[in-house]
Amino acid sequence: MSRTEDLWTASPWQAFPPADAASPSSGQRLGWHKHLVPYKSRANKLQNLEIWIPAKSDKPPEVTSSFRGNWVVYIHGGAWRDPLVSSTAFAATVQHILESHQSSLSKIAGFASLNYTLSPYPNHPTHPSPPRDASQQPDPSRTGKHPDHIVDVLSGLAFLQRQIGFGSSYILLGHSCGATLAFQALMDPARWDPKHPAEINIAKPLALISLNGIHDLPRLIKAPGTSHANLVPVYGAFTRGAFGDDETAWIDVSPISFQDLAREWGVRDAKVVLVQSKEDSLVPYHQLEDMMNMLKASKSANLQVTEMVASGDHNDLWKKGDRLAEIVVAVADSCFK
Repeated sequence: MSRTEDLWTASPWQAFPPADAASPSSGQRLGWHKHLVPYKSRANKLQNLEIWIPAKSDKPPEVTSSFRGNWVVYIHGGAWRDPLVSSTAFAATVQHILESHQSSLSKIAGFASLNYTLSPYPNHPTHPSPPRDASQQPDPSRTGKHPDHIVDVLSGLAFLQRQIGFGSSYILLGHSCGATLAFQALMDPARWDPKHPAEINIAKPLALISLNGIHDLPRLIKAPGTSHANLVPVYGAFTRGAFGDDETAWIDVSPISFQDLAREWGVRDAKVVLVQSKEDSLVPYHQLEDMMNMLKASKSANLQVTEMVASGDHNDLWKKGDRLAEIVVAVADSCFK
């Protein structure tokens, strides 16, 4: 058994949603779910992912070839540091799709949601206590610094592609800083790990969906606008925690700086869908506007850029899941023929 297969089998298939879930379909199996499948190291508690596939029989699939096809892969937000926002954030959306958009399931073979190493969050009640002595090691899953986050995301995608074999037949979507990571995943992996780019080289997605995304870190900190000015200390704290104090690094990691995005992405007729609620109390709407203007100014014939409407506060999209399910299905219908 290969190492990839060994990691894959570390988590058993479970019925989805669980039988006791508060749902109109409670007790009705809609799909099969693998929880916290390790993709890199079992020692790091956040190098893992979720898998959901539509239920086609009363038995879980025995081989991964049974769900090859088009996939949807989600990257959660949480400012690169919040342990309470995780891979399970996509579960509500998956359930809405399985319940209410069954006609689209002929085009979607499965769904995945990635965890990744987080940066320190010293003021959070779950922040690990410092080691008591030199023999103890800090929790590697909660001490990440750039490029740990994006290297983990690329490692998770590479693991999925090795195990399932869907190649470029997938949509990559991310919420908040997950959108930042999704854009970073489109770029040449040598940007993030010049010593080992082959290990995180992936087949790039057909489409990217940015949900209330952070596209320009310097502006978020220096000119967020009056409506979000009170959050500047928070923005500064999580940016420095993830990327350090060097402001040139903030520019280099920001998607708005990726002037050669279409070339590095390398997928013909690739789609970017930007989604941003004007009621978002955490990320200002100009993050979408500026990214839209940059992408349109690039004038790449191979890049289709559209905006889709959302409402509510920052986390409502993934917490409720119904509108996000509609967005995912609409993009899937346009990508997967």
